[in-house]
Amino acid sequence: MNSLLVYVIPRIKIFSSRICEKLFEKDFSYIALPLPIEIENLLSEFLSENKSFEEFLKEMLNFLGLSEVYRKRYHYIEPIYNTLKIIIKIKEIKLVCYKSLDTELAEVNYIEKLLALVARVIVSRKIDVEYWKEFLSEVSSSELEADFSVFNKLTLDKAIILVEYCNKSVLKYLKKTGARIIVPKDYIPMPIEVLICVNKLLSEKEIIFLVKEYVKFIEEYLFKCNNIDEAYILWASTRGKEIKNMLFNLMKRANFSLELSSFEGLSSL
Repeated sequence: MNSLLVYVIPRIKIFSSRICEKLFEKDFSYIALPLPIEIENLLSEFLSENKSFEEFLKEMLNFLGLSEVYRKRYHYIEPIYNTLKIIIKIKEIKLVCYKSLDTELAEVNYIEKLLALVARVIVSRKIDVEYWKEFLSEVSSSELEADFSVFNKLTLDKAIILVEYCNKSVLKYLKKTGARIIVPKDYIPMPIEVLICVNKLLSEKEIIFLVKEYVKFIEEYLFKCNNIDEAYILWASTRGKEIKNMLFNLMKRANFSLELSSFEGLSSL
């Protein structure tokens, strides 16, 4: 029987915190994290030395050659990091990372291009569909990589794998192996996630709709809140609730509807 248990993580702290509750409950020998393989030793070292997440994050960004502006990209990892600091004191577990360094840096590059496109829309109040199509084509042509051999080795032991929401290549691979995949039942995908996941299957009208909704999220929620977690919760309880059926239907078009078991998400939604 496959012993792999997969938790899908949105980049929102409240959801990664929910997963932490499960980590305390589950019996596992290995845990695989969505971080570059090259970070694995650094992560193990900082956890074993009981160093703070801020110390780890600073060193990781330095290793990756990223500026402080990218700190927020990894904020959702903090609850998991702090939980693992406690768990390794209670029992022996093996930490593994499975993302390629090239993939991590490519994602950062996409973020920079995305922000430039969003800024163009905010300034001009116009959406140039061709620019967005070009961006989506570039994203889809570069399949995000992972060291799948790591997952094959983990099937021999009780293992938990954490996978970022929208990492289609990893989720499809793990689904084929027979892993049990658990998704947050109350998570409403953000417009940008739908845009990137569904990608070339979208019509021009749908691209415009999703871009407008993403810009609206930034202007009406993110700019007015202290952080993305606060912005997401407010958006999900208001505008997100209004358009969630449309977002889910678009995700199904990309065959990305994970009709699987779920752990409890936001009870307030």
